[in-house]
Amino acid sequence: MKIVLAVVVALGILLGRPLSSVRAETIPSFDASIEIRKDGSFLVSEKIVYDFGSDERHGIFRYIPFMKRNSDGKRFIMNIANMRVVDESGRGYPYAVTKEGEQEKIKIGDANKTVSGIHTYEISYSVGGGVTYFSDHDELYWQVTGTDWPASIESATVRLTLPQKVDPASVHRFEEFGSLGRALAAPAPAASAAKPFLYTQKAAGTKKREKKNVKICLS
Repeated sequence: MKIVLAVVVALGILLGRPLSSVRAETIPSFDASIEIRKDGSFLVSEKIVYDFGSDERHGIFRYIPFMKRNSDGKRFIMNIANMRVVDESGRGYPYAVTKEGEQEKIKIGDANKTVSGIHTYEISYSVGGGVTYFSDHDELYWQVTGTDWPASIESATVRLTLPQKVDPASVHRFEEFGSLGRALAAPAPAASAAKPFLYTQKAAGTKKREKKNVKICLS
């Protein structure tokens, strides 16, 4: 059995906006952990450090896709549940969840209060039905950071924990960068609940929004 884990990490600054206009708001770090369970569901934990600069905002919006498509274009609804939103000290943030298109829109913040400067948002939730099953492998394709941020993501880290140990000799990591479609293979360590895969990407001063697809193939 082969398991393909395809993770999309979107980084960079919004296209069409000059660099100087987005310096007021940035995301210094976006750290995500994905724990895949034996039943095919997975748990997601995100730690988002958001710098509002001198701007005064009520909070942030987090968009999470709940729809996926197979190779035939058929749509499947994923079940996003057990939502929790807190700060770095574990204090709860007020939030509301609505659906917008094929995404869940999480509005985080107090309508009667504005914030500025650096704030940390820790979001956790479970996803059911996210794994796609094929005759020769199972596949998870997940947009880790999303592409709907009004600010640049300066650094993103993804940790993938599998429900079983994996022989490191059977693991290969493939990366596709933007529209160039370049594939790079690199060895990855064995993964288990105690030792997850780790992928880190930094924006490195890019002036455009770019996508980097990371596939971890286990056979």
